[in-house]
Amino acid sequence: MAVFGSPRQTLEALIQEQQHGFQLSKPHLELLLEVVLGVVGYREEGSGKAPDVFLLLDLGEIESHLKGADPISIGQGPFQSLTVKKALKSCGPLTRDRDWAVYMLLEPSRIQYGIFRNAPAPLSEPSFHRLRTLGSPSPLLIGVQRSGESVVEIRSSGGPAIYFDTSGKKEKRDYPALLVQSITKAMTRDVPPPIRSRLRRFYEKIMEDLFTGPHGSLIAVLEAGHPPPDLLRDGIHLHPPLDTSSVLRTHLRKKTAESTSALFAHSNLIRNMLETDGVTIFDTRASIISYHAFVLDPGVSVSHLDLTGGARSRAYVRMKSALGNRLHAVLYKSQDGDGEFEVHHASG
Repeated sequence: MAVFGSPRQTLEALIQEQQHGFQLSKPHLELLLEVVLGVVGYREEGSGKAPDVFLLLDLGEIESHLKGADPISIGQGPFQSLTVKKALKSCGPLTRDRDWAVYMLLEPSRIQYGIFRNAPAPLSEPSFHRLRTLGSPSPLLIGVQRSGESVVEIRSSGGPAIYFDTSGKKEKRDYPALLVQSITKAMTRDVPPPIRSRLRRFYEKIMEDLFTGPHGSLIAVLEAGHPPPDLLRDGIHLHPPLDTSSVLRTHLRKKTAESTSALFAHSNLIRNMLETDGVTIFDTRASIISYHAFVLDPGVSVSHLDLTGGARSRAYVRMKSALGNRLHAVLYKSQDGDGEFEVHHASG
């Protein structure tokens, strides 16, 4: 069950409401509140991304449950809010690209904290995604992840999730995790089954990074084999398209340092495209057709510099109205972590 709130008192009430899943003592509850508020307010120069933070009782859970690796101890302190602040200040800058996550090992009278490698292999699932699908409750294993500027997901290995909206909005159309699943499914619809699940996992990592970052974004998914519709002809078109499935096949066949490096490099390239202004256009074979594309509407003049905020939302509405005209799916992600997704369902 997912619920929303904004003030500290509401957050505490929401966690207590899910007490059967979180299994928190009063000290652990107070500590979790400090972690959530620290992640909400996290700001680091040069990066708008807050670290993923995991509370646990056994360091071995990093490998056994979260499938992380190489925990590095950074510091320790008494069981109090000041230690949480020191941990985020010390560890947060080290997780800027989200290759690393923060752990806080809770002991009876102190907290040990550090970082660990998050999704150490190019095709492995990030640790927070592992937590979402764990299905085997631990005594205490909780993750905190901020999406965009205002939405924080608090996830227990026991199953429940709380989506805490610091902007005070009362409604959300979709949660970030569902949007990630929806867009990656649309982008890989026509990828052959032998590699479809692997390629979907590759894109899920990229899209999760997109939703935890401060950048707004627009994505369009074309029916494979078709050119972009007229409303998206203004962009930087790739000839030939960037075929990520080919890069993945090469890596799966060779599994060399070079193929691994190529996969990482393509992942970073796609992230950079998604963070440019305009629309990034994929097709249903997971290839990238164009980026920095702008919606052309005869009735509305939209300059390249204006495609932010409300203009981005209007562009999404315009693309959504064109679904079925070579467009299979569209996604809008705002700067504060909110988002919408729509897919065309063919009749018959």
